[in-house]
Amino acid sequence: MENQSSSERNSRFIQTLWLTYAFSMNGFNNGILGPALLDLQFLVKVNLDTISNLFIVSGVGFIIGNVTAMVLKKYVDTELFLGLSVLFGSVINIVLLVVPVYAYVVIMTLLQGIFKGVIGFCVLIMCNVIWKDNKSFAFQFVCIGGGISSFIVPFIAKPFLSETHFKHSTDSDVYTECQNTTNPPLSADCYTFENTNVQWAYVIVGLIMIPPAISFLYYYHRSRKQTNVPYEEFDNETKPSKASMINNQSTYFFLVLLFIFHIPIFGFCLAFGGLLTEFGVISDFHYTKSTMAIMTSMYWGSFVFGRIVNLIFSQYINLFVVLTVNLAGLLCATTMLVLATVSRPIIFWIGTVLIGLFSSSLLPTALVWSDKYVPVSGFTITTTLIASGMGDIVLPRIGGAVFDTEGPPSLMIMMLVAALFELAFFIGLALVGNSLVIKSQPSEDEQSKQIVKEEHYTP
Repeated sequence: MENQSSSERNSRFIQTLWLTYAFSMNGFNNGILGPALLDLQFLVKVNLDTISNLFIVSGVGFIIGNVTAMVLKKYVDTELFLGLSVLFGSVINIVLLVVPVYAYVVIMTLLQGIFKGVIGFCVLIMCNVIWKDNKSFAFQFVCIGGGISSFIVPFIAKPFLSETHFKHSTDSDVYTECQNTTNPPLSADCYTFENTNVQWAYVIVGLIMIPPAISFLYYYHRSRKQTNVPYEEFDNETKPSKASMINNQSTYFFLVLLFIFHIPIFGFCLAFGGLLTEFGVISDFHYTKSTMAIMTSMYWGSFVFGRIVNLIFSQYINLFVVLTVNLAGLLCATTMLVLATVSRPIIFWIGTVLIGLFSSSLLPTALVWSDKYVPVSGFTITTTLIASGMGDIVLPRIGGAVFDTEGPPSLMIMMLVAALFELAFFIGLALVGNSLVIKSQPSEDEQSKQIVKEEHYTP
């Protein structure tokens, strides 16, 4: 029996490693768009505002993928669904830039977002089942995979990015250099003169993600010969009973607040990580794309480090404290970036690292913390992921719009506003959650009746 238990633990851990690998697809797709954005602009010959629509397209696909996964999970085996989604997602990355036409890239990005949504849903659902006794560890551990891949992908893209920008004159075939002082910089007729090879970065990402696809297809093939409890069963078991939902209004209000709280969580990270390169190149700092690729990697590297640190601390510290520290730190980091100037570039670098550090664990940690008040189920996971997908659409779009109209500093002001928004709704969640706990506790009269009942049946 002990050997069987040990074998089961090893099997769960190995499968969790594969889930972490699969989840890294989302990190690759989120992390590559920022460093590659200017080169994608050159390939498809559109302006910066138009190419920034890819953030919106990816977010729409992410929501479609989550809803599709929630609907189909009752009819399709989760391991098969995950394996095929990772496989098709890999193929999409490989062929994403085969045709350098904007409409084609939009369609491929939409499909990429759909498979990203399916992967995120399937990974969290499987973690919810495999680690019912330790969701905090599982959710945060698999999310580390997304952070690691986001950290790695700028280094993958860097050798294939073009460094020099030139302005194309519409009156002739001559290219003249785009000065950093051009206002607005990188307009519709400002393209990279040197041929970019950014498409190879996407090909490499696609090839890297093939092993987990094969792994879960193998898991599915093996599971068909065994009798397993379907993943949906735990989803049904964790639905709150009538007794645990004494105040339905408060419970629904908590879910609404949880939904709103999750809207900026990852859109915040994508807006900052995706527009960081443009900010450094276009703003008064005038950094090169190579330098900004390093800074982007530092941002995602601190993101990974933050998830690892929070994974460790969450095993010993109350999750409410972990979330409070992260939100307070995020508020400080965004304030630093608003105050950063050319004369104080160190503040820009430190603030960027701190944003990655303190924003990293909000998505898995907040979801697990909410389990204290409303049990985590497939519906809860879908709700939070859809909210996150909405943030993926809204925040990068708003960030790109204010970036173009109000100038680069407005991006950092938006980050500060988003941090204040998160902190305010977290306070609201804590207050409503505490009221749920108080209202669900039995009254003194009910406790007395229970004691009398127990004494009556005591022999």
